[in-house]
Amino acid sequence: MKIRGSAADRNIECSASLVEPDVVVDEDSPLARLGSARHEALSYIPLGMEPPVQEIADRDFVSADDIWLAVHIGRQAWEKYGHLFPDAKTEVRLVGTVTQGTADVLSVSEGIAALDWKTGYGTAQHPNQLLSYVAAAVDSYGWPEGADTVLGVEVHTAHQEANVHHFSKAHVEGFVERAHRSIVEAHLKKPPHNPGSWCGFCPRKHECGAYPAWLRLNSALLASVEPTAISREQLGELFDRSKVIAQALAEYNRLLDIELAHGDIHLPDGSVLTRKPVEKSVLDASVVGDVLADEFDLNFDDIMSCMKVTKSALNDLLGSKAPDRMKGKWQKKALQIIDDNGGVTKRREYHKKLVKA
Repeated sequence: MKIRGSAADRNIECSASLVEPDVVVDEDSPLARLGSARHEALSYIPLGMEPPVQEIADRDFVSADDIWLAVHIGRQAWEKYGHLFPDAKTEVRLVGTVTQGTADVLSVSEGIAALDWKTGYGTAQHPNQLLSYVAAAVDSYGWPEGADTVLGVEVHTAHQEANVHHFSKAHVEGFVERAHRSIVEAHLKKPPHNPGSWCGFCPRKHECGAYPAWLRLNSALLASVEPTAISREQLGELFDRSKVIAQALAEYNRLLDIELAHGDIHLPDGSVLTRKPVEKSVLDASVVGDVLADEFDLNFDDIMSCMKVTKSALNDLLGSKAPDRMKGKWQKKALQIIDDNGGVTKRREYHKKLVKA
């Protein structure tokens, strides 16, 4: 039994998650297939090879455009960080004393450096996953002579962000010690459960009693929040829990939509849960322009003042018209020219993000 890189956060925090489930539930989904397809395409970049995006997309039944976007960001990231990974290898299988997994990128010729591609929309950092890879690499190759640290890099392609971690020897050894303790606890007759935000993809979630209890407890805590009776620190402590509750609520609504598609749900108190159609209108810009000009004598500037072009719609248009392998360049060039001509209005938004200590 070993800590798996992709599950390192969960395995470290909850030793019971290391135990094999009694019943394996296949949770294959379009998002999971897209993630795998993106990872495969990205594996070509450090090797200086052109990824066969269309071939991968056709095989995995996903959109080639969705893969190309990750590839475009991945290339930019590699231009910035690739020099830190001399003689890079991709999809490297690692087996250490307490960890195992497949590193997306690994370099051991001038020290030890691991890179992990994050192709989903989450923004959380996962240093434990990188630690599991470098710990296994240290087991195989030894601590780099004269080095104070080993390197771990996370690249979030959806957000065009990267997190760079420099792990000291003490840091790696501390991780290995925690991993060993979790493995020992997993062999107990009743291994301890520690539910939390890491439960999302746990293969034992469907048969775990601790996770639903944790959800109930934190749902009650969030529902009982009184603005005048909670401190800043308490609000902050509830943030990570609120995201898990939100995910559970999204799953609930997805299942509810499926059931309502088959008909109304009659409740014990006599009420009926039903679907109500809501009609939304989408205006054709070409027709709107003609009507406003011909019928109301509005000029071009007047008409343009009520028109909006979304960045996603523009990228979709350029992506559909661009020559092969030019999609990302066209999109980048168009946005730059539009911005240079004063065609971009920017506003600042603040997204909440938890930075681990």
